[in-house]
Amino acid sequence: MYSRIFTNEGSVLYKETLLITDIGYTVYKHEGHKYLGKPGKVYLEAYLNHPGFNWYLQNYDTSILGHINTVGIESNGDVEFYFENPENMEVIATHYNLPKPFSTSKVPIYQGSTLLSIRFNSNKEAYIYKGYTTVNDDGLRPVAEMYIPELDDTLLIHHEATDSPVGKVNKLMTMKNNPSAVLEVKPKEADRIYIDGVVYYIADYNYITHNGYFVDTVQGSPWEHCNVQELHRL
Repeated sequence: MYSRIFTNEGSVLYKETLLITDIGYTVYKHEGHKYLGKPGKVYLEAYLNHPGFNWYLQNYDTSILGHINTVGIESNGDVEFYFENPENMEVIATHYNLPKPFSTSKVPIYQGSTLLSIRFNSNKEAYIYKGYTTVNDDGLRPVAEMYIPELDDTLLIHHEATDSPVGKVNKLMTMKNNPSAVLEVKPKEADRIYIDGVVYYIADYNYITHNGYFVDTVQGSPWEHCNVQELHRL
């Protein structure tokens, strides 16, 4: 999945791309609940009514964050709270005495597609304020790419939000090195793309999507497999 992390520590703004890496995430089925986990981290989701979710909200300084949708517990004892509240970004930064992750000029771009997080250390002290977004600086969401050796170029596919009654997004296609190339997908021919009149079959190339991150679904305890302690049970 294409995602960018903005972490402002001191006066330095760090940007990272591809939040979801090749390692991926695993879905664990445990005691009647589904959990998302990866090595060293377990996620508790509000909508899945995870046992212990409310304990973290009540035992950390989270009342100013607004609606929290996910809690991430790490193997080193850190706890991270994920929430959508960009309109109060600066107030939250002041509350924790942390620099906000986005500059003020950036907020309008990411207003509708921003997830924020506050991370606490094992002493329950907030020390990192992060912002995540799935759109680029043009407000477009990268969803796929495909390198074509014959052209020595990469097909880039983006989604653009729209208020059109026929759909919520526009699909935009461009070539990375040759943006003036004419691209076309014909009705009932979703398996191919025409570039300057020449047909290229998607199955012949490495078509990489940015919207999938689950490696597997397994039975078992996420805490045991991810080596993370259930702090709410200590």
